[in-house]
Amino acid sequence: MSNIDLQDSQDMSQTTAPPGRPAAFSRDSAIEGAMNLLWRDGYLGVSASDLAVAMNIRRSSFYNSFGSRAAVFLEALDRYSKSAPDKVIDQLAPGEAVLPVIADLFRELCRQRAADTEGRGCLVCNSIGELIGVDEELGPVLLDAVEERVSVFERAIAQAISQDELDLPDGTAAAARLLVTFLLGINLLSKTVRDEQALWATCRSFLSNFGVPMAVLDKQQ
Repeated sequence: MSNIDLQDSQDMSQTTAPPGRPAAFSRDSAIEGAMNLLWRDGYLGVSASDLAVAMNIRRSSFYNSFGSRAAVFLEALDRYSKSAPDKVIDQLAPGEAVLPVIADLFRELCRQRAADTEGRGCLVCNSIGELIGVDEELGPVLLDAVEERVSVFERAIAQAISQDELDLPDGTAAAARLLVTFLLGINLLSKTVRDEQALWATCRSFLSNFGVPMAVLDKQQ
């Protein structure tokens, strides 16, 4: 899942380093390291010291440059969300066919999850299960992220209906929540089912029942 909004970070952060060590580090590389650790071990499973090691910075630089463990987590989620498979739905153009985009979204999700040898699933989805109702600062951010995804999918479904791609008697809101529920579920399933074809078979069945034509689902990429 995507879209955790944060202000873009600066590429470089200056620190006071001991002799023999560089006085500057790449913020981008540091957040990449933090993201991968959080994706693997979860927010509650890592300390500030663990993050500093993964980011290849001193603990003092960690606090001077990022402020807190929660701030690093949010920045890492923001980075992750920008390349999440469902990001394509945000880029849907007016008049563009919606159902092929939704099918491609799930195809790419299956490909990425199967290619992950660590079976980490989705960082945002993992964090939703880990932190909502547990962390008073981060839980509401993740709740907002879910609602934002529902809103994005609802707009896409409304566009599909207006273009006669779908006929959904229960309305757009229910359909959007159903899609987001499945998106969460398939990401969770991918942590145990590592085979791309098996994951896609599950997505194909769901999307067919949702109303995506087989001609769209069976199109070769």
